[in-house]
Amino acid sequence: MGLSSSATIARLLLDRGFADPLRSEHAAPPSAVPIVIPAMDHPDNLDALLASLAPQRALVIDDGSHDAGLVNDVALAHSAQLIRHPANQGPAAARNTGLASTDSTVVAFIDSDCVAEPGWPGSLLYHFDDPAVAAVAPRIAPAGEGRSVLERYEATRSSLDMGRRPELVRPGARLGFVPSASLLVRRSALGASGFDEDLRVGEDVDLIWRFAEAGWLVRYDPACVVGHRTRNRLREWIVRKYEYGTSAADLDARHPGCLTPARASSWNLAALGLIAAGHSALAVTVTAAATGMLQRQVSDLPRSPLLAARTVGQGLLADGAGIGHLLRR
Repeated sequence: MGLSSSATIARLLLDRGFADPLRSEHAAPPSAVPIVIPAMDHPDNLDALLASLAPQRALVIDDGSHDAGLVNDVALAHSAQLIRHPANQGPAAARNTGLASTDSTVVAFIDSDCVAEPGWPGSLLYHFDDPAVAAVAPRIAPAGEGRSVLERYEATRSSLDMGRRPELVRPGARLGFVPSASLLVRRSALGASGFDEDLRVGEDVDLIWRFAEAGWLVRYDPACVVGHRTRNRLREWIVRKYEYGTSAADLDARHPGCLTPARASSWNLAALGLIAAGHSALAVTVTAAATGMLQRQVSDLPRSPLLAARTVGQGLLADGAGIGHLLRR
């Protein structure tokens, strides 16, 4: 097999998500990648992030903080450049301001409630050796070991944590999007539009899907981990989850057919609803009825009762996990 044939096969495997690029050390100096930080208030979070980035310098976009002086003091203490929006315009606008103020091939974005690990963003730059890659995201994991119920929940079910497996990100795949809490982006892939400033939430999903529709690749690399400070107040946590959900209508209008619908079995929905209502015995009855009906349909197959029970049980678990996933989104 010739070199060109091997390269073609490798290209196909990478483009289809059947292979992942080999990790390599990138020679580019940290200064080659500007770091853009959208921020609004919470100077303590910004201080922790900038400390984790040292000695790299960052560009902070103060998106209408109520106490701009505190944010300015933190940026000054860490020798970070600061640009201020007089009024809040949203994270997409803040990132676009940072993008317009830089001219590098690749730009790194990180939210002010994150903490970077040593080596970020340089540890992800090798992905851009592939000219088809538009963006790459690290794993976002809760920072620290919280003891509250919310912090323990987020440690295992965070909406920002995309898991331990490297993935090619695209609509309809196992991993359909990555959050922009930490994201490296190729400038030429963004074009003139950048982030959609009309979206206050969901702008990261919109960006990833626009990349996919334009033929670019987006990669998720969990070998690099960025910490994220969890909201530990119940009201703030619920409001944020609600805000995430409000992006669905806008995303569906912009990208018809890309949202993952819920396709749960009516039998499983009934059983799960009864379990949630505390009627476990009735849930068992419903599940048994569904198993009996399926067993009659596959009665010609070997060990049909076991097959039917296993199929119904696996379906119930899968639908439960899927509904839980959608609710968390």
